[in-house]
Amino acid sequence: MLACDFLTVETAFLQRIYVLFFISHATRRIEYVASTPNPDGRWVTQQARNLVMQLGDEHSFRFLVHDRDTKFTHAFDQIFRTEGIKVIRTPIQAPDANAHAERWVRTLPPDCLDRILILGRSHLEHVLRVYRSHYNEHRPHRALPFYRRTAATQRSRTQLLRPSTVATNSAGSSMNTRPPEFPNPTRSASGVGAASSAGRGIPDGCRSPARRSSSKEPLDTVACVLVLRGSPSPADGGEPRR
Repeated sequence: MLACDFLTVETAFLQRIYVLFFISHATRRIEYVASTPNPDGRWVTQQARNLVMQLGDEHSFRFLVHDRDTKFTHAFDQIFRTEGIKVIRTPIQAPDANAHAERWVRTLPPDCLDRILILGRSHLEHVLRVYRSHYNEHRPHRALPFYRRTAATQRSRTQLLRPSTVATNSAGSSMNTRPPEFPNPTRSASGVGAASSAGRGIPDGCRSPARRSSSKEPLDTVACVLVLRGSPSPADGGEPRR
């Protein structure tokens, strides 16, 4: 099923441009988009011919939904009827009957047009062409499962999700750039002497994780020792605190 509608764009020089677009209900793809400052019945009919030529004979559309705008003339509807597409006109003052087209009318300005100052028709056509490619191939739609994307889009998305290349050192081996986590070590009752007997004076909390090279061979473990020294206290017999 196809749906079509108009939207208006105001340029920087206060010129109003009308945009005609066709959207597919099944895939939410924008099948065709065109713009003109003076739309009339002949121009709209010519855009219908362009769309039919673009779709070809192997299209799967059976219905076309549009409102009762006077620019959608009888000649416009007849072009689709000759292709086996039934034209459905929405009720009077019922925009919800063409909800998919109305949704794209609400999507285009905040996603694209509100962020760009349109200078003229050629500028607008370029912006719409780029945004249409983004909307059809990259922008996700809530009503669609992800498997409906094209194979090219899946390949590009897979490349984006690949982990980035890890930084290499001067020898050419990759290093893990994740910073080590050092929890706050607790002081044992036996002082540094007990820590020295177990672990060669290196508290467990101060040991950094071993870094691995590209050959997956562990390198030397980098360790840190934190020793706090204080002034002598009479209660400890004049010996310095550790």
